Amino acid sequence: MINSVNNAVKIIDCFTTENPELGVSEISSQLNMNKSTVHHLIRTLNKTGILVKAPHRKYRLGSRLLR
Repeated sequence: MINSVNNAVKIIDCFTTENPELGVSEISSQLNMNKSTVHHLIRTLNKTGILVKAPHRKYRLGSRLLR
């Protein structure tokens, strides 16, 4: 298993209908992952459209997941 892909999926799974917007610190705490690792993965997911930046330094799922 490729660890970075697995971690990216874990990040995506953090977003729910109850928590549609999350920040790096929230995700890092929830997954017990290093904050810088989460930040780098989120930047990649954001550049590909899987996550989009929401107000107040948070992220949400992007429409690319629905394609």
